[in-house]
Amino acid sequence: MSSSSASAFAGFRFPREVISVAVRWYLRYGLSYRDVEELLDERGVTVDHVTIYRWVQRFTPEPDPVPGHERCGDHAAPCAAV
Repeated sequence: MSSSSASAFAGFRFPREVISVAVRWYLRYGLSYRDVEELLDERGVTVDHVTIYRWVQRFTPEPDPVPGHERCGDHAAPCAAV
């Protein structure tokens, strides 16, 4: 494990393995936060669904922008090619 990945999980109450599996289950299987909470509880890990939400927000990578779809300022529409 690199020091950058270790520092990303520093300060959290739960081990990185628990956080990683919770985020993976939510993203991969389309579960609700409460479903992930229940699955973890069945495995002896008591965590609130709001905590899982926060983990997903923090540890889900931003998608790469699609080439050719640059945005113009705050507008939702792509910039017109000039």
